[in-house]
Amino acid sequence: MAKIDDDIKEIKSSLANLANEVNQIKFNILRVTSEISKITGGVVTSGEGAAGSSSGDGSVVDLGPIEDRLDELTKKLVTQDVIQRLEDRVEQLASERIREAQETISRVTALFQSGLEMVKLESTLADVKSLLEETVFEKS
Repeated sequence: MAKIDDDIKEIKSSLANLANEVNQIKFNILRVTSEISKITGGVVTSGEGAAGSSSGDGSVVDLGPIEDRLDELTKKLVTQDVIQRLEDRVEQLASERIREAQETISRVTALFQSGLEMVKLESTLADVKSLLEETVFEKS
């Protein structure tokens, strides 16, 4: 007899847990419905047997505004042709920049070489000056 009483208590406990879980699920459904209502601007309706029912309590979500917005966004999406044109333009700009950079490097290299030649010339002139000074001091 004690075994049966324990089994009955266990079944009652399980039923109480199930009832709590069902209540929690109903609460969560109401929260989700409320959030959807906020997002869609109050489009959530309730009705039994309506198409698109998302739960057993008959809640229905009108997805029309969302679908309209998706269609609108789809029309505004960048097409492959636009992407290709942008890519070509970026490549053209990059090649122009590379060409300009190469020209600048060429000019800087030429200036650097001219500078080195002038330094060598200055050194040679300094040597000539010192030789001339020695020659002038020797003859004096």
